[in-house]
Amino acid sequence: REWVKTIFPGLEMDEAFWKTIDKFYDHHSLGKINGIAYVPACQRFVTASSDGKIRYWNSDTGDILKCMGGHHGSMNAVDALPSKLQAVSGGADGFGRLWDLESGKQLLAMHYPGVSAPINAVAVFPGGQKVAFGHEDGYVRIWKLDMGTPLCSINTGSAVRGIAINPSNPMGQIITANADGYAWVFTPKV
Repeated sequence: REWVKTIFPGLEMDEAFWKTIDKFYDHHSLGKINGIAYVPACQRFVTASSDGKIRYWNSDTGDILKCMGGHHGSMNAVDALPSKLQAVSGGADGFGRLWDLESGKQLLAMHYPGVSAPINAVAVFPGGQKVAFGHEDGYVRIWKLDMGTPLCSINTGSAVRGIAINPSNPMGQIITANADGYAWVFTPKV
């Protein structure tokens, strides 16, 4: 507990605070967390873990509300839709998956035929209609979420480690962080 007091001097740390910290610490044994995203629709969050599971958390109490599995191998990245209780994950198995956080059910599995490259990064477009997956093979693959329709692929030149989507002007512009040490900017016509 002393390390928390050192990092956050002056923070009031009552018994409720420590109960919440202890819950998060207790869940540490569930596996390495590879990705995290806030769920704007409810101010909770989701994590992607090395055990292949997505967990939906109550950020106030530290309770796991749902635990969902479907990836074969590590789950590497996660992002949440802006106005629904849904999240999209990407895994070492090369699949992207859409999840309903209330029911815990997988709604959609997305996979380009013939592509086995792991997904390292996930970003949902503003509006929640599309998602971009950054792959180990250097491609960003964009999908429409309503029916799981692939829209386009962009070759970035090296493994994609991170991805962000511009929410303003130009809307939908994609920025990638790549293994070659560069950040690349793309404006796909999708």
